[in-house]
Amino acid sequence: MKSHDLAIRELNERIRRIDDATLKLNEVIEKISTFGLDYEKMTEAQQYELGAYVNLMNASTQLLVNPIMGLRPKYNEEDFKKYKIAKNKYELSEKERALIIYLANLLCEIEIKDTDKKPLWKYFKNDEKFLTAMKLSKKDFFDIIEMAETIKTG
Repeated sequence: MKSHDLAIRELNERIRRIDDATLKLNEVIEKISTFGLDYEKMTEAQQYELGAYVNLMNASTQLLVNPIMGLRPKYNEEDFKKYKIAKNKYELSEKERALIIYLANLLCEIEIKDTDKKPLWKYFKNDEKFLTAMKLSKKDFFDIIEMAETIKTG
């Protein structure tokens, strides 16, 4: 959730900056409409100015696109396939595949010290609500966590 909260704050700031750029671009649109439609007939100064405005529009677009792209999962089906091939884990079910990818993405944002892992995993293993929600048995829990961590660390 932390990464989503940061992305929302960043997007709000970027939207404010885009609003400022939009005001500038509206002024520019009126100005460049006098340049004509043929780039070759524009003066060098007009061509340079037009290029600067195109760059401003591209930068404004990237202000929105980059944080949204950052919300995409870090691990996907392709990472899972590589893991399966590397570990000869062909007997995994669709449910396990989805859970491993989900946990790898969840864990990628968290740095967990090795000394903290065992008590944390033990806590989750004994949390019946969590296991029920994840549709896991206690027996399968550690295998799934190990696989998710392996994908995370590559």
